[in-house]
Amino acid sequence: MNYKLILPIVAYLAVVGCATTPDPWAMVPSQNIGLWQSLGVSPAVAMGYTTNGFEPADAKPWIQAGIDDPKQASLWHRGGVTPTEASKWLAMGVSPEMAISYATNGFDPADAKPWIQAGIDDPDQVMLWSREGFNPSQAKKWLAKGFSVEQALDYKRKGLTVE
Repeated sequence: MNYKLILPIVAYLAVVGCATTPDPWAMVPSQNIGLWQSLGVSPAVAMGYTTNGFEPADAKPWIQAGIDDPKQASLWHRGGVTPTEASKWLAMGVSPEMAISYATNGFDPADAKPWIQAGIDDPDQVMLWSREGFNPSQAKKWLAKGFSVEQALDYKRKGLTVE
């Protein structure tokens, strides 16, 4: 066998084969590639948004709000939460599911923040205590002593405090 002839051919094929990599944008609709690139997202993020039903214009406010996870943006969007609100909820460490629960009960991020800062971050608990007229500080004190909202109300009606 003539190795002098085969070796250069194998080397050439190895270089050419390694030099051709698939286009990372190949899975993204071609008419949107430039729009996605102008948003500064990777092909994977663009594809994720596309898969979750977002066009570049729909995804833009989410990306600008710092939410570049397409699945998370989709959760927020389906829950009726705007990108700006979602960004505020995320800054407080609130998940989409919890934020949607708060929002469903009429709480925006500013309303929920004092409750979360008081250590009461369960939306159901917040709603219970809030509906009964307790503020975050009062609820925190009653909860710290092991009282339920019903017990706290009973004591409150009798003129007693948690102090």
